[in-house]
Amino acid sequence: MKLRYLDRVVKESLRLFPPVPFIIRKVLEDTKLPSGRTMPAGSGIAVSIWGLHRDPKYWGPDAEHFDPDRFLPERVSIRTDVGKNSAICCPPSVQGRRGTRRGPHTQDTSETGHYDESRGWI
Repeated sequence: MKLRYLDRVVKESLRLFPPVPFIIRKVLEDTKLPSGRTMPAGSGIAVSIWGLHRDPKYWGPDAEHFDPDRFLPERVSIRTDVGKNSAICCPPSVQGRRGTRRGPHTQDTSETGHYDESRGWI
């Protein structure tokens, strides 16, 4: 028995109320972004998952409303890669430790580092 509607309800619930509302990473080496800016080594990056999951640019003008049908196959296929590549859609085999996605130039500071007021993230 496949509970397709329940699956969509869970995904939409996690989109609106992510268990981890933001993530913080440390940049290990200078990294040039597509915008042309450079993230210097040693700097920190904070990503608001809560904000991304409510951004009308990716989820449409009704991004704040609960709509499980957002995850219907025909609606997911026309959306940008942000929705398809989110942690709530990808199998654990393509995610890093603890179910997070990481790039080649980031470090999970929650397991390997800590914040020192005089030196920053170490």
